[in-house]
Amino acid sequence: MKTIYFVRHSLRDTRIQDDLLAPLTAEGHAKALKITHKFKDIEIDKIYSSPALRAIQTVEKLADDHKLEILLSDNLLERQIGAWVEYFNQFTLKQWQDFDYQLDDGESLNDARARILQFYQCILNSPDRNIVISSHGTILALLFNYLDSNFGFENWRQMTMPDLFQLKLNESQILSFERIELN
Repeated sequence: MKTIYFVRHSLRDTRIQDDLLAPLTAEGHAKALKITHKFKDIEIDKIYSSPALRAIQTVEKLADDHKLEILLSDNLLERQIGAWVEYFNQFTLKQWQDFDYQLDDGESLNDARARILQFYQCILNSPDRNIVISSHGTILALLFNYLDSNFGFENWRQMTMPDLFQLKLNESQILSFERIELN
């Protein structure tokens, strides 16, 4: 059996608009410790993360506690919007309504989904049994939509920072997929 834990990053500093360099806030660091605590008695084989600083910082303590290196993958980066969007929820709703919609220099949800599915297939084919993946809300929601077609825009809106989901598989057969409470 394989268990994959998907971590949505904790609270980011929104004053920094650079998507790769935006760190966690002090509150974000404190909330990330809830993730670390959930894995206190769980063996982990690998930890993967988006190269975005906030995703790395969310699982840094977890990696330290388990004496693991954080492996970075560009496929785990958030979908590229192309420009700073003032009305983010409206933009995202439009993308969920049309998976091909994108701004200039941006990425459609279909493009982003192709990236995350490529990464997911590699994870399925790896011999590792317990894997943690730290990434971003939209890119994870696209994977969750692939795993469960009922997971959509409203589920994305309900995701928290941080958030934790668990997928259990036998071979590539899904046994369970659920959100894990952090409180």
